[in-house]
Amino acid sequence: MPILSPSKKPSFQLKVLLKKHLEVLEELFPGYENTWRSSQEPARKGYAGTMFLYKKELTPSISFPEIGAPSTMDSEGRIITLEFDTFFS
Repeated sequence: MPILSPSKKPSFQLKVLLKKHLEVLEELFPGYENTWRSSQEPARKGYAGTMFLYKKELTPSISFPEIGAPSTMDSEGRIITLEFDTFFS
């Protein structure tokens, strides 16, 4: 099951859209899991983001770090870390 970005609960419309996007990703990339993070307030919601695809048999430790960046940069959804058994991404 994909890990979603930490944020407020999505609206019904957003849930429907997310479900469709996740279904398309599953069709395009069978055998892969995904994790993503999208910009959220106080940054402009949905304007930026990051996504990783990784093979289903892998079980990375996933985090969404904040680095103390100026202004709203930490809320722009640009950083995800994945720690695998043999490497760190």
